Parts: sequence; C-alpha cells; structure tokens
Amino acid sequence: MKFLKRDLKMLKFATGAFFLFYNKEENFDKLMEEYLIKDFFKTKQVNDSILRPLGAGLSVLYPLIVGVLVHNMYVAQIGILGAFSYLAFQRRSIVYNIKATSIHSVCLIVGFLLGSFVAHFMFLLPFAISIISFLGFMVIKIFKIPKPGHFFVVMLFATATSIHLSLSQVPSVILYLGVGTLSGLLNAVLISFIEKLPWKSEINNDNKLSLKDKYYVLLYEQPKILLDGITFTFVLFVAGYIAYLLRNDFGYWVLISSAAVLSGEELKIIKTRYHGRIVGSIVGLLIGAGLTLLNLSIVEIVLVLMLLNILVEYFMPRNYALANFFTNPLVILMSLLTHVASPTFLILSRLNGIVLGSIVAALLIKFMSYALRINNRDY
Repeated sequence: MKFLKRDLKMLKFATGAFFLFYNKEENFDKLMEEYLIKDFFKTKQVNDSILRPLGAGLSVLYPLIVGVLVHNMYVAQIGILGAFSYLAFQRRSIVYNIKATSIHSVCLIVGFLLGSFVAHFMFLLPFAISIISFLGFMVIKIFKIPKPGHFFVVMLFATATSIHLSLSQVPSVILYLGVGTLSGLLNAVLISFIEKLPWKSEINNDNKLSLKDKYYVLLYEQPKILLDGITFTFVLFVAGYIAYLLRNDFGYWVLISSAAVLSGEELKIIKTRYHGRIVGSIVGLLIGAGLTLLNLSIVEIVLVLMLLNILVEYFMPRNYALANFFTNPLVILMSLLTHVASPTFLILSRLNGIVLGSIVAALLIKFMSYALRINNRDY
C-alpha cells in the first residue's frame, strides 16, 4: 500500500510536469489529441528490414540457452546485457559490423566493471556518470557513430551500480558478459551475410583525417557541440545525484531513464521521448505484470524474451512509445530468471524510476534551453 500511494503521487506530479513542459494555454483535450492520440501509434518510415531486429532476438537467445544448459540463469541474465553489443550493427559492410560490434562489446564490459567499482563508493556516482557521459558524447560525435551511441554503456554502468560484486566474482561476470558479446558479434556477422552486405565499404574521406582534424571539423560543423555535451552532462550529474540518494530503492533506473530521454538530443525529440517513455512504460509495465501472473516456465520465458527483444528493436527507430510497450516486460521477465526480487516491487520501483528520471531530464533540458534563448536575445 505504501508503494501504491507513492506511485500515485509520482504519476500526479508527472501529469503536472507534462502540462508545465508544454505551453500553458493548451487544454487537456488538445494535448491528448496532438501528443497521445494522433501521433502515438504513428510509425516513421525507416531504411530497415526485419532481419536486423531478428538478429537482436537471436543475440539474447544464445545466452539464454547457455544459461539453461549450464543451470545458471545468472549467465543468461548478465549475458543478455552483453548481447546488446549487437545493437552497433549497421547496414554498411561485414568488416564495419565486426569492428563496431567488437568495440561496442569492450565498451559495455568496461562500463559494467566501472559501475561495479562505483557500487562500493556510491558518492562517486554523479562524477563518474558525468565523465562517462561527456567522453561518450564527444567520441560518438567526433567519429560520427550512429545511435544508440554510448547509451548502452551508460545503461550497463548504471545497472552495475546496483550490484555489489566482490573481486572474486569479477572473472565470472566478465565471462557471462563475454557470452553475450560473442553472441552479438556472431549474429552481426550472420545478418551481414544474409543481408548480402559487401565485405568492405568505401573509405569515407573523414576517416582519413587525424583525431585532431576530426575534432576541428566537428567544431566547424557544430559550433555548439561542447555546450550540448556539457548540458547533457549536467543533466546526468543531477540524475546521478538523485540515483545516489535513492541508491537503496530505484536510483539506477532514474539514471537510465534520464539517459534514454536525453538520447533524443534535440529539444523536440526529447519532448516526444519524455511523454512517450512515461505513457509507453505504464502500458509496458501492465503487460509485464500480466506476464508474471502466467507462471511461465523457463523455456516459455526464453521464447517470450526473444520475441520481446525483436519487437523492441523493430519499433525503436519507428515509434519510441510503442517500443516501451515491450522494453518493460523484457526487463521484468529478465528479473524473473534469478528471482532476486518480487515482481511487484520491481514493477513499482521501475515505474518510479522511469517517471522521475524522465521528468528530471525533460524539465532540466527545457529550462536550460530557455536560458540559452534568453541569453542570445537582442534587446
């Protein structure tokens, strides 16, 4: 009952923040029509095929099968996190996907290990996430790395801050993550061959530049890039501090949710992600709650997790809100693999983290954008 009352207050605050975020003169009916009805189920046209989401589903399937075979579902649960390495896949060339997936794998493992270290010194959390955020943002911009960029590195870092690993457990965790990253790499190559991608793509002129020259080109093309990086870093610093204050409850989900909303980068897209993440997550958590009541067997959970991941990756570039219908059941079912906490506690904690993290990111970006516009005005 205590959790339910707190969640109702959180949703009430989210509703108020939703109206504050948009123009005050807009009425409820217009908001619902414009933002939640007309565009909610509208999907964007993207240059994609079903094979890429299918590869994402296969990537989480292999660690799940390994976990079942060795009777250790921690292999499956942590291996799925490593399998996100597949999401660096692009329809460019086989060599590109091998290189991108391998680099992404290393970054995910390093991010997780850093989070595991910070878990023992939680006062470092706001500072650590700020450094990771700024460096990650600048790297993806300098090297023009496509989305999801460094989001999953932040996600694994934040997730690991909730896990207190001992030094003796580190090799096992690296092995479990390795199972997932290897699965991502194998499926990236497999889908590349099925897609009949070329072995190598043409060398871009930008790739011939030195790191210093790439940096100067970036500044020339996007003069505000450093300001954007500092802005996003500040938002995640605040989210990281809130995560530290709520470290015994749902803090790391606040951090992940803020990072997810900020991934939109542009104010208009952040607005869309803000309400899409909250509304989509509420529906998704209801679906997740329904799935927990079905008492699924391990084999059924494995199949449902694969299907959910395919749906997440299919809808993510097309409709962010709909993707959250499937992201949240995916997280809830993953937690059932090891029965660490009750489903009810996980659902309510995740709801609180999503709502609070989304509000923090959206409002801070809104206020900072307003401050910059005021600063640039001529009087």
